[in-house]
Amino acid sequence: MAYDEIDQPTRIIVVDDQRSFAEALKLALGLTDDLRVVGLEQSAESGVGLAESLKPDLIVTSYRLIGAVTGLDLASQVRERERAEDRPFTPIVLLTAFPAPAVIRRAREIPNVVVLSKRSPITEIVSGLRRAVDGGPTAGVVVDDPYSLSPAEMEVLEFLSGGHNASTIASELHLSVHAIRARIRGLLTKTNSSSQLEAVAKATRAGLVVPPAFDAPATTAGLGATTS
Repeated sequence: MAYDEIDQPTRIIVVDDQRSFAEALKLALGLTDDLRVVGLEQSAESGVGLAESLKPDLIVTSYRLIGAVTGLDLASQVRERERAEDRPFTPIVLLTAFPAPAVIRRAREIPNVVVLSKRSPITEIVSGLRRAVDGGPTAGVVVDDPYSLSPAEMEVLEFLSGGHNASTIASELHLSVHAIRARIRGLLTKTNSSSQLEAVAKATRAGLVVPPAFDAPATTAGLGATTS
């Protein structure tokens, strides 16, 4: 459908912890004929409430929000309410400056959620929003893995980045500590690291995990030893 044939513009709410970015996006979308921002919020809780009250055509949220929860938590809560009321899923676009595989993987587990890079030119973001609304293919972000880590090693890496040690990871994944240590050794070898802390730092720089300051606060307990 041509955009000039649309009688009413797409109604969008934007949830972003950076008010300046949200306002800039609102201004940019206001220059189009088919997209309009009808509400702004900065926290997941407020964003879910705004979505409930306004019933927008599209929800745009950043990964990082004010408070302990993320844009993915917002998406999950919105989907839960839609399922409970047997409503169609509202398209959700997650904007993130650090498109780590962990974020992309979790986003794919939530129906009708697309991840776009916050660093993209505004024209690409606008095009992505339109495709999300139309239900067409949306070019999401792709992160290259310079270390060729296996899914099992990536899983352990994500736990290590959160400050967990081998014993805790084994318990969470229902595996033996020996199996987890073997994965850690593989991770250290592939990243050419002498410690877990170094491996996490390299993976963070490569965009494979979300930086602690960007995600929830993380500790470095248990990261210093090689296979603790």
